[in-house]
Amino acid sequence: MHGKRRFAYGLAVLVFGIASLSGANVFGAAGNVDGVGDVDLKDVIMSLQVDFGLAPGVTTGGDVNNDGKISLAEAVYGLQVVAKIRETVTL
Repeated sequence: MHGKRRFAYGLAVLVFGIASLSGANVFGAAGNVDGVGDVDLKDVIMSLQVDFGLAPGVTTGGDVNNDGKISLAEAVYGLQVVAKIRETVTL
């Protein structure tokens, strides 16, 4: 478990670096894991925490691939939105 946690934090640092270059604010979009209305760095970090079992109890409202769970797919999607590589999808 310690290796997974270290990987998650390392990935979070990478995510922060990408997010510091540009930010995207999208209301009601897929990938909105925290339910606040914007796909942002917090959504990406929460996706990683859920995927690694560090943040139980998060709803699946931001599910991007309709698999019924929050996982690495949501984190990757969020990174793409924050980096402006991908356009968001309104739910």
